[in-house]
Amino acid sequence: MSRKSIYLVDGMSHIYRAYFAIRGLSQLKGHADERGLRLHVYAARLIETEKPDYIGVAFDLEGPTVRHEKFEQYKATRKPMPEDLVQQIPYVRRVCEAFRVPVIGFPGYEADDVIGTLSRAAAERGLRSVIVTSDKDMLQLVTGEVSVLDPMKDNLVLDPAKVVEKMGVRPDQVADLLGLWEIRWTTSPARRESARKGQKN
Repeated sequence: MSRKSIYLVDGMSHIYRAYFAIRGLSQLKGHADERGLRLHVYAARLIETEKPDYIGVAFDLEGPTVRHEKFEQYKATRKPMPEDLVQQIPYVRRVCEAFRVPVIGFPGYEADDVIGTLSRAAAERGLRSVIVTSDKDMLQLVTGEVSVLDPMKDNLVLDPAKVVEKMGVRPDQVADLLGLWEIRWTTSPARRESARKGQKN
């Protein structure tokens, strides 16, 4: 008898990609709803093709997170979410709720944190956990019981062997690899020159 499965969709990753792919589409009132519909269509297709026993879509909630409490400058250099995208989030959540796709979030924690916690907890309870995201950070969570399904790669499923093939390191080494990439990027001459020009402006 096969194990039951839970699919945890990274709603924020999906919405950001949809936003930058199809900007400019909106209702007469000015509130774009195409992202919510795209997310619903994808979730519906996922349910039809993968037939998960359980599914949920995770979103960030407003306000600071525990990471900001531990490190005040957390994501301080990252550009804020575009205002027109901020306005769309409640509509996207409502579309999910209207189609009975559970919306998941927890105050003080990012969607990534919630997905990671639930995927591990579900796996410990005997469920097959599948994280639906294109975020490379989530590859560090992959185990024999937890896999990642990448919707941007024709729903490529990444198990530990696929992570090694894709990243060149084991899942438990992904965080170190991404950290090294970040150091190389932030210390590159081009990056320093860009920061210097920004300070002058």
